[in-house]
Amino acid sequence: FYRLFGLIIYIIGIVYLKKTIFRLTKSHFWSVTVSLFLFCSPVLLYYSLSFLPNIYAFSLVLIGWYHLVSFLADKSDRHLGFFFLFFLVAGLLKITALISLIALIGALLVYSLSKRKIEASFIKVWVGSLAIFGLIGLWFHWVENYNAIHGGKFTFNSVWPFWEMPKESISRAIRFGKEIIYVQMLNRTTWSIIWVIFLVLIISFRKIPAKVSGLIFLLVGIILYSILWFNAFDGHDYYVINLMIFPVAIIIVFLRVFRKRLDLGPFQNSLKATAMLFLVYNILYVSTNMRVRFHDKLFNDRLTQTFFMSQYEQDFWRGMEWSSHQIDHLPNMVNYNRSIGIEKTDLIIYLPDPSYNISLYLLDQKGWTSISNTLTKEGIQEKVDLGAKYLFIHHKHEFDHGYLRPFLSDKIGEFEGTEVFKLQ
Repeated sequence: FYRLFGLIIYIIGIVYLKKTIFRLTKSHFWSVTVSLFLFCSPVLLYYSLSFLPNIYAFSLVLIGWYHLVSFLADKSDRHLGFFFLFFLVAGLLKITALISLIALIGALLVYSLSKRKIEASFIKVWVGSLAIFGLIGLWFHWVENYNAIHGGKFTFNSVWPFWEMPKESISRAIRFGKEIIYVQMLNRTTWSIIWVIFLVLIISFRKIPAKVSGLIFLLVGIILYSILWFNAFDGHDYYVINLMIFPVAIIIVFLRVFRKRLDLGPFQNSLKATAMLFLVYNILYVSTNMRVRFHDKLFNDRLTQTFFMSQYEQDFWRGMEWSSHQIDHLPNMVNYNRSIGIEKTDLIIYLPDPSYNISLYLLDQKGWTSISNTLTKEGIQEKVDLGAKYLFIHHKHEFDHGYLRPFLSDKIGEFEGTEVFKLQ
């Protein structure tokens, strides 16, 4: 239900993106085409059916932008209220979702300076935006105090900059970001077109300073974000979900500025036909990407691999496929565990598993994995003292397990390479 709810929110966000583009361009064709095009982003489509709050925040931002555009056009306080509400909730879910709100504040300021006057509607936006940041600041302050009192902090919640990384990690993050994360946002051909469009807009800066300045503010924000969370580019593609507002904004501004030329020019039919073919290309691209992520057998199609993926990508996804197959048997092991006397309420240790709880979830058990200080003799004993009754080890010959010997004296079962030892 939770995953389906996330997908529905994302689809609603796409619908509101379509409404926003239509309001700005009066073009059904471009509003539908661009919205479907965004739906073909691998990182957005994949995580739209997940448990991460990033996609919720991004979707709410898309809805919020529709209400902002409507407010600036109609001066309706109802739309302004919805704009504040959706951006507030988006920021509470993921504060980095507010990157486009900061760019908006800067763009309105540039527009006011260029016109040498400040519109009343701009003041409302600025005041409301400050209120949003104030409320989110109060929430973070309360959460930090709550976690400090009750010990509820589970993962790290801070910046992850490159200057705190060793050199080899920096090189690995650059390679992974360039070869994997960049093309999970959009394919390389699409990125090339977007950068060309962005260059055209930069050249047109004097004619449309407010719109282009907003994009520049957005780009600066993304650069700062990338610096502060640089470590995330080493394997965490979902960190760029909220950065997808940048290519979306470039396309919308371009359509807004050049909409008449696109619809009235002599090549409009050829342009639309080309756009449709390009959309089909993106659909094939994201379809192939989803098959790879879910390790579909169609990934064995060498032609598809070669056309859409670099050798680095192919090798990476094959490695992910191998890793996932190491836990394929765990759901089938649940009944086996019950047959040898392991109850659902019994606490276990599962090794090796670098995640917080993947193996535990698939086994329908509570307990600890490799990430929970279980890679030392003292760490294992600590978990035993906390109530761990069983130790699960998958292919123990494949990793250094010397520290485990004191706990391997009472083997009670084995299932497809996973051995089970009784601890108490």
